Amino acid sequence: MKILKNRVYSLILRIFSLFAKFLIVFYLAKFFNLEQVGIYNLFYTSINVGIFLLGLDFYCYSNRRLITDKNKEFETLTDQFIFYIFIFIISIPLFWTLFLLKVIPYKFIFYFYLILLFEHFSQELYRIFIILKKVTVANIIFFIRNGLWIYIAIVLFSGFLSPNLTNLFLLWLSFVIISVILGFIMLHNTIKFKYEYKFSLNRIIYGIKISFPFFLSTIALKILEFLDRYLIKVFHGNEDVGIYTLYYSITSIINIFVFTSVISFLYPKLIIAYQKGLKKLFRRILKKLLFQTTIFSFCSIILVLIGLLLMNHLLKFELSNVIMLMVVIQIFNFILLNISLVFHYQLYATNNDQFILKSTISASVVSVICNFILIPQYSYLGASISMLMANITLLIIRLYYSRRVV
Repeated sequence: MKILKNRVYSLILRIFSLFAKFLIVFYLAKFFNLEQVGIYNLFYTSINVGIFLLGLDFYCYSNRRLITDKNKEFETLTDQFIFYIFIFIISIPLFWTLFLLKVIPYKFIFYFYLILLFEHFSQELYRIFIILKKVTVANIIFFIRNGLWIYIAIVLFSGFLSPNLTNLFLLWLSFVIISVILGFIMLHNTIKFKYEYKFSLNRIIYGIKISFPFFLSTIALKILEFLDRYLIKVFHGNEDVGIYTLYYSITSIINIFVFTSVISFLYPKLIIAYQKGLKKLFRRILKKLLFQTTIFSFCSIILVLIGLLLMNHLLKFELSNVIMLMVVIQIFNFILLNISLVFHYQLYATNNDQFILKSTISASVVSVICNFILIPQYSYLGASISMLMANITLLIIRLYYSRRVV
């Protein structure tokens, strides 16, 4: 009963976060011009890419250690955040290129760096609570940084605050800082820390060695996920970026819904079952994860249709044949992605990190080739087709490797 309650609470929080994501998309489309929508989405995309680049996926090492070494929790988490601060500092020049190349206007540079830092911390706290099986707490943090600030922004923009990107980024920054503060407070209350810490460079280097294959895999995934937006901007401009990201946001409900209601609850159990050598339990959880992921993925198509109807009603957008075809392709994209995640977590739980890397790099290569061929001529439709090819590749290769480790 407690598990069911936690699932319901977490799902409600993610639904409100998801609805907020819809609201900001609708609000920007209705009250901002398409160029501003394009700038916002490139800013948002750059933050998301930056989060993954900053961490070098060090959390993959830390999360495993949190499960296997309960007496070293404080040491593990302190190492993790010291490492993140160091990487952020040395990465400042790298992200400066976004402004030198005029991908994002210079006037937003202050907000970009601070949002990047605190978004990264908030994301890592979310992951920590997931692996600690405190999914509801994780989703409270997620809601503050992804949902609550949007509701408040829309209320304030209704008459109390000028609706512009500067004020939007200021509100985003304020609430992501709140989510980080709350996250550390909740972490202190969740874990009985033994406050003993001695810095060890060798320990952090070892963590980097363990995490680096995951980092390479993440780079490949982010290329697969975000390269298309930058290419659409180059070949077709911010307006097409705005259209693509609008419908991408709606169809991504499929992934968000399934991860929240199924994957986030079952994958920590999968890891623990393997670590304890409970092979029958491991296989049972894996089958349950695959079954529920598949069923929930197809059921969530209903949510996509509701989102499309709401958008059509509120914004009076006409769904052309090209856009409808793009939406159908994106729906299949996210269903394939969800199913491939089952085999991703199987490989992760069994420490087959090299197979994760090989599958994502292969899919990324397919994505890059298809994007450069299709986007110049077909814009956002070409991007959707490229993603479909990449996700088919990802699923096939992950499935193949997962059969080798059963």
